[in-house]
Order: sequence, then structure tokens, then C-alpha cells
Amino acid sequence: MCIRDRCRDSLAKGHEVLAGVRLLANAKDEALTSDAVLGAIDDARLATKNAGDFSALMAVAHPDAAVRKAAEECEPLAGSFETSFYLDRPIFEVVARFDKLRAAGKVAPRSKEYERLLVHLIRDYRRNGQELDTKGQARLRELNAEITKLGQEFENNLASSTTTLDATEIDLEGLPKPYLDAHKPGPDGKIKVSTDYPDYFPVMQYAKNRAFALELYKKFDNRAADKNVVLLEKLLAVREEKAKLLGYATWADYVLEPRMAKSPKAVGDFLEGLRTHIAKKGEDEFAEFRAICLLYTSPSPRDRTRS
Repeated sequence: MCIRDRCRDSLAKGHEVLAGVRLLANAKDEALTSDAVLGAIDDARLATKNAGDFSALMAVAHPDAAVRKAAEECEPLAGSFETSFYLDRPIFEVVARFDKLRAAGKVAPRSKEYERLLVHLIRDYRRNGQELDTKGQARLRELNAEITKLGQEFENNLASSTTTLDATEIDLEGLPKPYLDAHKPGPDGKIKVSTDYPDYFPVMQYAKNRAFALELYKKFDNRAADKNVVLLEKLLAVREEKAKLLGYATWADYVLEPRMAKSPKAVGDFLEGLRTHIAKKGEDEFAEFRAICLLYTSPSPRDRTRS
């Protein structure tokens, strides 16, 4: 099955399942069972994940450019599906009604997992704009689409970015023979080593010249910086607007609410406490690293004699 078909079929299944949940909006209370509401939503969300997560992976990892392009087409569709789900008023009303029936003791989630799903659904409906007015929800859709688009561009820039660093045979001392056989000097006597994974990781692991490995690391870590720094600035602005639209002080407040830390202050307190407790151990380790770097970057006695 091609990636477009997989995406289309998964999302179609999700839409079909959610259509059944919408029909419960006018149904009698007895029809709002745990399986009919929570089970169906769980199935629909799984279909969305099957479409979006697999496509996101293929968009950056598949070696065929045509497949990557097809995968890129699915990711915003899955994102739109996710946004529409949380802004779907009839489905929200079914879930809210089920929650009221649960609170009254008339229905019960059939497992602890479903209980957790219900709690998260009620929370996430609020986090995804169900309490916004029509204008606010329209703007939220635009912001979510922009966040998906910017994220795709960022990942695509990384995937398509390749830079090289000139090396000598001495720079590559320690690399396995198959690697050296595949990296012969050019007419200028230099060996081109790229930031592509098959070139990069062996150098990080085996190169005895750690100064060369460090330079390659810098190039690897700054791939597509000329394009992605601008995208990150745009992404920060869009995320900030989304957070404030939903009633949060910052994007950090929005992101951390469903996580263990809960708030930026808790994260700050944790990091400060951690810094205090490991300061001495950290200095000891840095001293050891500095000594190792000095050992690998300083000329050997033999090299000094030759020079």
C-alpha cells in the first residue's frame, strides 16, 4: 500500500468512527456506554496516529524523495484532523454528557485506562480551544496549521542539508578500513567528509583526531542554520500567540500543564536544585574532560620532534 493510500484510509477510518460518536448527541442516556464513547474515540485517535506518526517518520527518513514528498502531504492532514476533533462541538457534548453521567453514577468507564482517557479528554478539550468563541477557534485552526507547516519546513531543511569538511588521512586515523576505502583523497589531496549520518557517526566514534571530530560535530549541529533559525523565530511567535489565545501566560505554561512538572516554576526550581547538588561533581567531570581533550589535541612528543 502506498503512503498516500495508508494516510487516506487511516484518516477515513477515523472520520467514520467519529461520525458514529456524533450520532450519540441525541441518543438516550443508555446509549452512551463506555465502549460507544471512549472506545470509539480511542479507535479514532489511533487511526490518526497511524496516519500522522508514520508519515512524519517517512517524511524525514525515507531515502526516496518521491516517498518523502508523499509523506509530507499527510502530516498536515493528520494535524487538521486532530484540530478538528478537539473543536468538534457535538463530540465534545457527547463526552461532557458521558462525564456528567459518570459523576452521577449512571455509567462508568470499563477500565482504569478509560478513566484516564476521560480525564485527559476533558482537559484537552479545554487546551484545544473548546471554550473559545467562533472567531477564536478559527484563529486557533490557523495557528495549528502554521505550527505544522513550520515544523515540516524545519525537519525538511535538516533532512536535505549536507555540508562537508576537508580531511586528511591523518584526520581519519582510527576509522575502519571500509570507511577509508570509501573516502579517498580528491585531486587536491583532501578527503570530503559530509555531515550525512553514514559519514558523521563513524568519525564521532572512531576518529583519533578529536579536534577534527569536534569541527565535524559543529557543522553537524549547525545544519540548515541559515534557514532554520528564522523558522524557529517564527515558530516561537506562533506558539506564544496560541498559548495566550488559550489563556496561558507562556508557551511553557501550556506545554507543561499535562506533564509531571506542571509549571515553569517547578522546572526552574528543579534545575536550580540539581545545579546546586551536582556543582562539585560537575566541575570534577569537566576537569577530566579537559584533560582528555588536551591529551588528544596536543602534539605528541614524536610530532614535536618532527616539527
